[in-house]
Amino acid sequence: MQFTKINKSRHATYVLHVHLVFITKYRKPILGDLHHAS
Repeated sequence: MQFTKINKSRHATYVLHVHLVFITKYRKPILGDLHHAS
């Protein structure tokens, strides 16, 4: 059970990371240099 719990936690972290990267890439053309400045 512990392995499954850890695996789910890692999967959730991976999904969250991919989601953040996707959002960043998607918003990049809109925000432009303003995003990189912050």
